Amino acid sequence: MPYLIAEVDSVNNTSVLTYNVFGNDQFDLYRIWQGTSSSQLDPVFLTPERQVSIWDLPTGWIYFAVSALDSNQVETGLSNIDSVFVHWTGISSDHDAVTAVALLYPNPAVSVVNLLVNSSANGNAEIDFFDITGRKVFSTGKFPVQAGGICRTVAIDGLPSGLYTVRIWGDCVEFTESLVILR
Repeated sequence: MPYLIAEVDSVNNTSVLTYNVFGNDQFDLYRIWQGTSSSQLDPVFLTPERQVSIWDLPTGWIYFAVSALDSNQVETGLSNIDSVFVHWTGISSDHDAVTAVALLYPNPAVSVVNLLVNSSANGNAEIDFFDITGRKVFSTGKFPVQAGGICRTVAIDGLPSGLYTVRIWGDCVEFTESLVILR
């Protein structure tokens, strides 16, 4: 079954989502699904490409998934659902005056992951981990973020190997990143 990793960036004030499809090479076409919630995805287009940029995404949470068709036009079920928060700068925040940058490392990770947040405002944040089905499997709870930079280390010993979506959110930062855990 193919799976999707999505990243959002900004090019000339336009949000661009680039996805990569990984998995079995036997498929001829990939159907990209998009929606504003993980339970309401609509087919967007078919492509033979394993990497495509999607331009002019609306601001807010956008969810993506992929299915694949083999040479007999038999379609797989949906892959994992990945999400991105789209903002004009590619760095998301509910407050336009607040700028925040977040970095998740190492990626892939084994037992801990570090989150580096550089924010222009004080506030609170929370880190949530979602498995490939979109189910929240771990949360740090809220913690304070001071203006400037902080580094938060999160133990991930209890999570099995796999692909996760990590969402860092709060009143001073909003950020998602894919994380691979290897054991």
